[in-house]
Amino acid sequence: MKLKIVYINTDTNETLKELELTEEETKALFFDIADIIEFHTNFIKQRVRQNIDKIVEEAIRPQSKLLSAQDKKALIKSFLEKGIFVVNVREIPIELKKEIVKKANLDVLKPSEEVG
Repeated sequence: MKLKIVYINTDTNETLKELELTEEETKALFFDIADIIEFHTNFIKQRVRQNIDKIVEEAIRPQSKLLSAQDKKALIKSFLEKGIFVVNVREIPIELKKEIVKKANLDVLKPSEEVG
């Protein structure tokens, strides 16, 4: 069996990348992975959960620049209204985490380019 993995931008329907595995490559994957599709799906979802938590953890730090001052105030207000007193990022409801990620400016985490 050959296997083809296609990544598509669902907003534009543009194919971003295709990965086609030969029969031998697919067979090699089956050597220690019973269900390749389930493994791949679980890997991506787990990485997404981990990265959401990392982004949220950084965003709620007092000195973080991931969120604007206005977004930080709105987040604190939302926590207070919902009676959320965060000790651990994992305690934050996923809906709020997704909102934080949506508003986060991840560019501030990238190293600045040296001019020179």
